[in-house]
Amino acid sequence: MTIQDSRGNLHAVDGTFTDKVGLAPEVNLAANARSSQAVADFQERRALLVKQGYAAASTGVALGDVRDRKPIDAWWEQNAVLGEFAPAGANTFALMPDDYTPAMTGGKSTEGNRRTHRVLYEGAGVAMRMPSATAMKRFSQENGGRTFDVPVSVEIDGQQVAGHVRVTRNGANEWGVSAAAFPGDKAERVSEAVSAVLESRRPSVALSQVDDLIERRRSRLAQAGAKIVPVRSSFIEGIGYNEHGNELFVTMSNGSSYAYHAPKDVYHAVVNSESPGKAYNDYVKRSADLVAGGKNNPNQVGYDERSGRYFNKARGFRFNRQTEADASEKRGRTIALKRVLGSRAA
Repeated sequence: MTIQDSRGNLHAVDGTFTDKVGLAPEVNLAANARSSQAVADFQERRALLVKQGYAAASTGVALGDVRDRKPIDAWWEQNAVLGEFAPAGANTFALMPDDYTPAMTGGKSTEGNRRTHRVLYEGAGVAMRMPSATAMKRFSQENGGRTFDVPVSVEIDGQQVAGHVRVTRNGANEWGVSAAAFPGDKAERVSEAVSAVLESRRPSVALSQVDDLIERRRSRLAQAGAKIVPVRSSFIEGIGYNEHGNELFVTMSNGSSYAYHAPKDVYHAVVNSESPGKAYNDYVKRSADLVAGGKNNPNQVGYDERSGRYFNKARGFRFNRQTEADASEKRGRTIALKRVLGSRAA
C-alpha cells in the first residue's frame, strides 16, 4: 500500500519512498515526551500507522501546560501524531496546516515557514489552545467551506489533553464542531467551546460569556430537528424524534406536519407498533402536548431540504453539516504521516 504526500511523492506505509531510500526521522517525539503516557501514546500510534497504513484520530496527554504558549514545536509535533491518517484514495478531511500565515515568512513549520498563530481561549471550565479563530475562518473560506480538522489542546476537569476537532462552517455565523476521541462529556464540552469561539464577535472573551457548555450544546442539538422514519399507516407518512428537545415529529399523508413534546418511549411505541395510526391516537394525539403544527399554526413545522430534517420553527434550525472532502486534500495529514514514519521529501 502506498501513500501520496503533498508534493506528489509516493511512499510505502513503512516510511520509505517508492523511488527513494527512507532517511532518519526528522522528529523524535518520544524523546521530547514529558510523561510515560505520552511516550506510550506515540509508540502505539506509530505501530498502528506502520501496520495498517491508517489510524483514526486519537487523544493523548498534552506535552506541556495549555496556558504556556511554549514549546511551540512540541505542540505541533504531538498534534501531528494524534491526527487521522488515511491511505491515498480514501475519503479524508483537510487538516489545518501548521504554517497557515498570510506572509509565509521563514520559520520552523514542516515546510520551513512560520508556524500558524495559536491562541489561548479560556472560560466555562475549559482552557483551550488552538489556531486562532481568524486563521480558522480564513482557512475555511479558502478551503471552499469544506469540513477540516484542527489540532487543539485543552485543560478540562484538571486534565491536560491534546487531540483534534472536526470543523464545518454551516452558515454566516454558524459552525458545527465534533471533537474526535475525547472521552465522555469532554467531547461535548470541547466541541461547544470551539464553536462558541468561532461564532463570537469577540473570540478572546467568548468562553467567559458561556455559563454551561453542556447546556449550550444540548440546546443547539435540540435545534437540529429530526429525520422521519416511514411507517405503515393509512394516514401517517412517518415519525421522527429529537431526544435533545424531547420533540416527536409526525408527517401525515395529506402533507401536514406536527411536533409534540413527548418522551422517547412514546416515539418507540408508535414507530414499532403494528398499528402506528392507533398508537399515535392513543399515545400522542390524546396525551402529548402539541408544540407546532395543526390548524392554528400550520407553518410552524419547517423542513430543511439539504439535510432532509423536520424542525420546530419556534426553536429555529441549526444542523451540523459535515461533508467529506476531496480525497486529494491531505496536505497536512500526509506530511505528518511522513514525519512519523521516518522519511522526508528530497
